[in-house]
Amino acid sequence: MHRPYQSENNQPITTSKNLINTKTSSSTTSESLTVHDRQHSDETKAEILYRNILSYCRKENTHFVDDQFPPIDRSIGQMDSLDNHRLTWLRICQITPSLHSDRRLNWSVYSSPKPSDIQQGALGDCWLMA
Repeated sequence: MHRPYQSENNQPITTSKNLINTKTSSSTTSESLTVHDRQHSDETKAEILYRNILSYCRKENTHFVDDQFPPIDRSIGQMDSLDNHRLTWLRICQITPSLHSDRRLNWSVYSSPKPSDIQQGALGDCWLMA
């Protein structure tokens, strides 16, 4: 499938690539990026952000806390079904089986998790991401 696009001199351009229109930050003109280029750019920015966070946490000898998901009750949402249970926020390194029988529980790590990979927890919307 070919899609027409305008060049700088307003001549139609035909391409079969999937394009994402983005605004440049320094002007009002639009530039088009292929989906692959956009993905590469996003991954590069994410890697830089990750390295900066890691460097900061090591320098300050502190753990990362996501400001969009802080370890407070409000982050979980409605907890009506859990009113009688005490919740404790743990880091992944703090999660260990407390009983010998719990050691039989299987752990799985997925690089590209799908909803079918997750076993439902008591909260009703559980995902463990580290």
